[in-house]
Amino acid sequence: MLVRQTQIILKVFVAQKENKLLITLEKDKQKMEDVQNDILKIKGIRTKVLEDSKKYAVHIRGMDKLCTVDEVREALEELVPGIGPHLKLSELRPFRNDRQAITVNTDKTHIDKITIHNELRIGFNTCYIEREHFIVKCRKCWASGHVERECRGQDRRDRCYKCGEKGHNAKQCSGVEKCPLCLEEGHRAGSGRCRDFRRNLSMARREENMRRRASTIASIPETPKIKVGQNIVIRPPVLTNVSNQSSQQS
Repeated sequence: MLVRQTQIILKVFVAQKENKLLITLEKDKQKMEDVQNDILKIKGIRTKVLEDSKKYAVHIRGMDKLCTVDEVREALEELVPGIGPHLKLSELRPFRNDRQAITVNTDKTHIDKITIHNELRIGFNTCYIEREHFIVKCRKCWASGHVERECRGQDRRDRCYKCGEKGHNAKQCSGVEKCPLCLEEGHRAGSGRCRDFRRNLSMARREENMRRRASTIASIPETPKIKVGQNIVIRPPVLTNVSNQSSQQS
């Protein structure tokens, strides 16, 4: 059977209650069709191909006020040739120190090609590339960094997401925004101003930087080893007397 003979299966998930099998393959349309046709040879089995249409994002920061979206697109096409048709760029937005930022959405393959680089040259500016970090949030306690089934915190599902009080929901709330996680007013739980969220975001950024550093170190060629007793010839640089040459020419 083709499914057993090839090495293109990346992951298999079995849903016993629904009597279904989810097979993750390499992103190759022909191979997917071959596996699907092979499975269809078994009577009573139906198949459905689901393609990964999820979009990923990177943030590019540091453009000057005169920079345009088209210039960002051109710089990305120079960085990764052929990426243009796969990009979806947001509008430019203000960033600190009179700079601008932009968000770029595309599929995982092209996001990986962009984030190999840490910087992007746009005009006279060196801009910085950062992958968008997805921070999981718990629907039970509203904290970030874990999901509901792993939660050991307080159950806040019956509270207002805006002020954190009981008896009404966020649409009906006329109170002041207050985060129940850091007990500060002016923002909701898990927003960008929340200390809990920023802590988990910093951890995600550190992990990403460590991953990039490790991949950079792995790509550095190994220094050739010198055996004991091996003769090494060091050639001195050839020096040219410019003054003598000029006098001879004259």
